[in-house]
This record gives sequence, structure tokens and C-alpha cells, in this order.
Amino acid sequence: MLIYIIKSTLCLAFFIGLYYLFLEREKMHQFNRFYLLSAIFLSLFIPILDISIDFGLSFDQLYVEYFSSQETLKPLVVSTESSSSLVTSGQTERSISNLYFWIGYLLVFVVLVFRFIKNLAAIYKTIRVNKKVVYKNSNLVLLERETESHTFFKYIFLNKSNYNSKRVADEVLTHELTHVKQLHTLDVILIELVHLLFWFNPLFIIYKKAIKLNHEFIADNKVVEKHKNVYSYQKMLIGIASNYRVHLVNNFNFIVTKKRLDMMNIRKNELKIIINKSGIIFLVFVLILVFSKNSTSQNKINKSNYLENITNAKTEIIKGKIVNEDGEGIQAIIIVRGVDSGVKCNIDGDFVIRALSNQILDISHKGYQSQEVKIGEKKSFNINLIKDLKN
Repeated sequence: MLIYIIKSTLCLAFFIGLYYLFLEREKMHQFNRFYLLSAIFLSLFIPILDISIDFGLSFDQLYVEYFSSQETLKPLVVSTESSSSLVTSGQTERSISNLYFWIGYLLVFVVLVFRFIKNLAAIYKTIRVNKKVVYKNSNLVLLERETESHTFFKYIFLNKSNYNSKRVADEVLTHELTHVKQLHTLDVILIELVHLLFWFNPLFIIYKKAIKLNHEFIADNKVVEKHKNVYSYQKMLIGIASNYRVHLVNNFNFIVTKKRLDMMNIRKNELKIIINKSGIIFLVFVLILVFSKNSTSQNKINKSNYLENITNAKTEIIKGKIVNEDGEGIQAIIIVRGVDSGVKCNIDGDFVIRALSNQILDISHKGYQSQEVKIGEKKSFNINLIKDLKN
């Protein structure tokens, strides 16, 4: 789980870094909208993707990879009373830690879900209790209180007094209608839901800000295209700027910053846009290869069949006993050479381990000379360790 979270976070950071470096200041807002939403979901799924790539691995490499990763060939450890208690104690500690983690996670999750539902309920109550006017493909919700224009799905919220006195500028309505027609609220809801699940990851806050600001770029661009007066529109934005914010909606004055005003003056460069898009697609492909669960193959070798043949044809269960010069059992360590997996003998010196017939067992214990044993055709070993006089 931890590895998944780390990989997912690195993907999120990589994607948003690319966005701020190459995409945000370009007039390719629809592509940027798709990119930001795709980046979130790709970052969640890339770490669990399994992609096969031909790296030209040899059979020996494949063999080592198999024994390093396959659960079926892990050593069979002979349990003793002491080792069993240690394992049980370790498992209990991990279980308690996991329990605390999930309790903490769920408590925060429940609080955030409650807040999310509360905000939705407040918006729908506002829609229900206030007068509504059909306007083109939307519904204007006329509020008694002072408010800046904002949207929620097909609803545009306006101050009732300003609307009745014709003080709502056409540019404002064009701006809000763009949010409605392009379903920008859906993007906000999606990122909010994902953030509920991954509330501990602050990168989703950065993504939310980037997505909402890009929505404003899209709506601003539509206003400029339709009304043909950039200076007048910019002056109006500055004049009505405020800090009023409504959660889960698109604000007409959502962070009116220099970025937003400057964007209206940027000229569209088609060649640069094509280069940026091509570069981004290539880098995304590289990221998928780096952070996905890559499996490997060589030419037309069927890896699963090859590994299955190893298991079925050559795997052996090896048993044995390790004693000292007096015939007393030793809790020696048995390691399968080249695999880095092994077992510890029980108090009587008995062990059971899985290996191949052509492998070597390395046997060691503090105060004794190490030995190596080639398995061959034997299935059982009685090994005497000699005291190391040097130690």
C-alpha cells in the first residue's frame, strides 16, 4: 500500500510539474482540461498497471528473478515455540498499527464526506428556496443577499437586485454560460470525490486550483471571442474582484490574478502547441513505463510456462539437521545461494527448505566455521559444524 501511495504521489507531482512548466501559459485550455483530469486518474492507475517489455533477459536472469519474487518458492520454516511467539507478537503489533491507521483514516474520511454532503445540501437548498428564471440552456437563481456570480451545473447564481435593474453585464452571463455548457462543475465534483479518498495527499489541492483556474481561462476566452473587447473585460474583472467564495462552484471572480489577465493577451502559437502536446504525450508514456509494474520477456519465450517448468521439474523440499561436535542441535542459518532466501533451524537443529537440485546451501552460525552443501540428488542432510577457533 505504501509503495502504491509513493508511486502515485510521484506521478501526480510529475504531471503537475509538466503542466506548470509547459502547458499553463499556452492557449490550449481544452487540452489542459483533459490533461489535468487524465493526470489524476493515470496517477491512480499507473502504479497497478502491468506492462510487458522486451529487455532481452537471459534465462539465468529470469531464473534469479523468479526465485526472488515468487511466493510459492519461499522457504518452509520449521516453527519453534520461541519463533512462533516472536512471529505472533510481530503480527499483533502490525495488526494494531494497521487498525489505528484505518481508524484514523476513516474518521477523517467520514468528517470530510459529511462536510461535502453538507455543502451540496446547502447549494440545493439555495436553489430550492430562491426564485429561478430560465435563461437559454441554464436557470438563473436570483439571490436576495449580495453575491458574485457563480455556477453549479446548469444553475447560475446572481444577485436579484442587480438582475432586475439590468446591472448584470452580458460578459458575465457569457462567462457563466460557458461554465454551464462545458459542465465545469462536473470536473470540480470529480476532483473533490478523489480528494475525499486521498485526503492525506496535498497535491490534490494544487490540482483543484489548477483545474478551477483553467476553467476561468476557458470562460474568459469565450467572452473575449464573443465580445471582442479585451481591455473592457479586464477592467470589469478588476472592478468587481472580491474574495467571495462558494465551495463546489465556479466563481466568476475565482482568484482574479495577473495570470488570468495576462492570459487574455497571449497570442496562440500553433507550432508551439503541437510541440508541447507531442512532448507531453511522450513523457507520459515514459512515466507509465517507469512507474507501472513492468514484467519482462525475451524474444518469444513464454515466461509463465518457463517458470512453471522450473517449479514442476526441479523444485525439491530439502530436510536436514545441523549439530555440533557433541551432537547437539544448532540453530544455524541456511541460505540458498544466489537467491537470498533461507531459514533458521529450530532448537533441535532441524530445518526444511525449498530449492533446486543444482543449488548450493550456505550454512553458518556464530562461533562455528561456515559450510556449503551442494544439493544434488540428496533430499536429506546431517551436517556437523566445527567450532571456529579463530573466534
